[in-house]
Amino acid sequence: MNNSENLFPFPSHWQTKAIKEFAKVKGGKRLPRGASLIQTKTAHPYIRIVDFKNGRVDKSNLMYVPNDIFPLISRYVISKDDVYISIVGTVGLVGVIDEELDGANLTENAAKICEINDAVVDRNFLAAYLQSDLGQREIMAQTVGSTQPKLALFRIGDIRVPVPPLPEQRAIAAVLGALDDKIELNRRMNRTLEAMAQAVFRHWFVENEEAEGWKIGDVSYFAQVRSGERPMTTKKIADAEYKYPLFGGGGIMAYTNKSLYDSPILLTGRVGTLGGIFRISYPCWASDNTLVLIPLKPENYYYLYFHLKQIDFEMLNRGSTQPLLTQSDLQKIEAPLPPDRLLGEFTRVVSPIFAKIDANEQQSRTLAALRDALLPKLLRGEVRVTVHE
Repeated sequence: MNNSENLFPFPSHWQTKAIKEFAKVKGGKRLPRGASLIQTKTAHPYIRIVDFKNGRVDKSNLMYVPNDIFPLISRYVISKDDVYISIVGTVGLVGVIDEELDGANLTENAAKICEINDAVVDRNFLAAYLQSDLGQREIMAQTVGSTQPKLALFRIGDIRVPVPPLPEQRAIAAVLGALDDKIELNRRMNRTLEAMAQAVFRHWFVENEEAEGWKIGDVSYFAQVRSGERPMTTKKIADAEYKYPLFGGGGIMAYTNKSLYDSPILLTGRVGTLGGIFRISYPCWASDNTLVLIPLKPENYYYLYFHLKQIDFEMLNRGSTQPLLTQSDLQKIEAPLPPDRLLGEFTRVVSPIFAKIDANEQQSRTLAALRDALLPKLLRGEVRVTVHE
């Protein structure tokens, strides 16, 4: 295919190729019936859709395959040389893994683009293109289904990719990678900061001997629970108008031109993706596949956040064809009722920690917006990078 046949105005000296011309596509694997993931660390991490975050894997809530189960799914692993892509429900989440997760098991709701011919396409360039608005259009063109979108493995192979000369690919990937590295550094800093706050939570509310005398209530004592809503219009990439993140059960899905919530909320998946707990302190929109918790008092916010992160939401799953968490079941999750003074003191202690976390996240969102704005310009040749042969 030449450039005149392509939908996008790539520079004239670039070729385009279908993914199947330079790579293979293979799927992930569901655990065997009756088997469960565990939080205890083994040599076999299991990467779920909920772990896909902005082109990298968020390791903070990784689950693991029990050692005795691993031989049954040992062929379904992803390499640091591959590119992953989500293929069911939330389609088109794309990224790469690092050395630490090399050989991790991959969820059945994702596929890997593997055995990439690196004499033709640079892996990081491929991932960057597929993450871009241009690449997402190509992905969506191959996706079928409305209520439950799906991307078949063979259709991934048909996705067309611009193929500049390798030095240009690597230069483009290097520019974007520098932004990604800073975003990843912020993410690692935030994991450390949150671990500090969580240690305080455990010391005061879990390991505290006085906790044995506390009454037991439920989530409805601390927060109002609502379902999210479907937005009227969205864009994959943020801009000056579409600046409000749209959250699904796995995190940010797109952006809207209006906010549904302006005050701090907690959010978790209602259908499709369960188990993620998101603390959102800025204006956003919560999609209709989520449940939103609105604290009844400011002092409840951080306590409830950490308490919910301890809950095994798979045990609350009422779905058959896909995971489902009901609003009633979320409201009825039991929670100890600490003294108000302790909740207030906990909020005072951890608020500065979360203020730093929020500042890092704001910087990361700014860098991500810069990256998203820069990427199509790089791909169209509107912005050129210095190429070192």
